Amino acid sequence: MRINGIQPIYAQMQPAAGLRDIKPPVDIPENHLWIILLSAAGAALVCVLVWRFIEKTRHTRVRPTQEPWQIALDALGRLKREEFSGEGKEELFYVRLSDVIRGYFEQRFSIHAPEMTSEEFLRYIHEKKFLNEELQSQLKDFLRASDMVKFARYQPDAAQAARDLNTVKRIIEGNK
Repeated sequence: MRINGIQPIYAQMQPAAGLRDIKPPVDIPENHLWIILLSAAGAALVCVLVWRFIEKTRHTRVRPTQEPWQIALDALGRLKREEFSGEGKEELFYVRLSDVIRGYFEQRFSIHAPEMTSEEFLRYIHEKKFLNEELQSQLKDFLRASDMVKFARYQPDAAQAARDLNTVKRIIEGNK
């Protein structure tokens, strides 16, 4: 068998009708600073809109129909009617009593009192002057007693628990 020569297949193909060559590169103007500025402004606008939406949804709260002091005094009334004498129930009483006063300050002054330690809470109240000196002193005494019950396993008697409940009531009533 004899091979005269090898020719590539594409050499035997006929060019297809209607095919054109590729277009040359497009010149982009040297000064495209305005494109960059518009893109940055658009990205900044999107970021601001997203941030405002998140902030608005995070801080949107349903306003209670009652005033914060009414809600707190109602909670104190319910707490007073419950029976907390017995082993270990004093701690629950003080936890709930502390929650009432902290919840009152959170609703009344929009501070995150439940997440603060007692010292942070007292310092914040003192700095913002939400209470007069007498009520600040009473709040300080109550929070220290509450911390002793909750964390040091101090066992107050029923009379002390009643005094502390009345202290919280005086603080709330003195700061309507």
